Amino acid sequence: MRTDKKKRRDADRKIYIIFAAALAAMFIISLCFRTAEPGFIPAQAAANLWSALKIGLAELFNRPLALDKFDIIEKHEFYYESVSRLKESLVTCIAGMAVCAGGAAFQTMFRNPLASPNILGISTGVNLGTAMFIMLFPTTAMGMLTRRYIYCYACAAVMVGITILSGRLAGRRLGRFSVQDMLVVGAIVSQFGNVLAMYFQFKIEEADSTLLTSYQELSMGIYVMTDLKSILIFLISMAASILPLYMLRYRMNASVLDDPEARSMGVRPDMLRTAGMVCGAVMSVTALVECGDMGIMSMAVPPVVRYLMKGADFRKVLYISMCVGGTIMLFARSVCSMIYVAGMALPINFAVSLIVLPLFVAALSKTRSVYA
Repeated sequence: MRTDKKKRRDADRKIYIIFAAALAAMFIISLCFRTAEPGFIPAQAAANLWSALKIGLAELFNRPLALDKFDIIEKHEFYYESVSRLKESLVTCIAGMAVCAGGAAFQTMFRNPLASPNILGISTGVNLGTAMFIMLFPTTAMGMLTRRYIYCYACAAVMVGITILSGRLAGRRLGRFSVQDMLVVGAIVSQFGNVLAMYFQFKIEEADSTLLTSYQELSMGIYVMTDLKSILIFLISMAASILPLYMLRYRMNASVLDDPEARSMGVRPDMLRTAGMVCGAVMSVTALVECGDMGIMSMAVPPVVRYLMKGADFRKVLYISMCVGGTIMLFARSVCSMIYVAGMALPINFAVSLIVLPLFVAALSKTRSVYA
């Protein structure tokens, strides 16, 4: 028995290493692309980032090298593009990991492949918040992007709040939390939010067509906010949502049981679902604000991982889903860096859909259930 368990642990460890190595390799490859124009510059990117590291350490410890900062930068072609690419890759990687982690948590808590943050109206709330932000600050929007977080969080909170409240109200009638009613209301609320977002888009284009371009760049993930304040907000929000979910990884499997069974195991399912929904919602909103509407990953990647792992153990699904999500996002960002259409980079959410949907359909065709 112990030998079998040890073999199983060793096999799982090898799988973790393989997926983590794939993520690390894709991250390194992503650093080698340009940001302003299509181009693959591995040697130049390595030299630029090495110089940036030396300059950063010299400034931190007040070394003489910091005095020659601008002379060093002038000698390195595409220096600022490489530094910007590092920030974009870091944000993109974490965003992809977070979206898939949120999807894995929602699907485990409700044992339903449709119970993803995207279905609860989060992506619609982010798009609606972005449209309202651009419309209210037409001339200064691109210079105060950190305020966009407020509008996106507020709109997403309203969408999710209405959806969850409907599930609780329906649960009083059924004597338990109604996932089906919650998802139905979520779909209706999302449609209403989409109508409002389309109206705001029309008003934006009517006011100034260039503002519509700004909205498209933000909502489709073409433009990533890499200023220090935005990155700090992004990292703090991700840490505040991913860490609690990671700490609850052992209890998540008990949430698929009936409430009386879960309570007999010392798990409070209501509090667990609330904590999981809050963490999943926060990380999904933060990821979508930075990288556009890629909520399809939260629905499609966890079922693919469950099929590959031949089981629904939340710990395994969480780890692998995060690695797969980060890898797909980095790959999509790299591909989009090489394709320009009408002077604009290919939207990353378009590339993500093309990558994820075939994997989801293939996994679905191999099994009777997208959850099992």
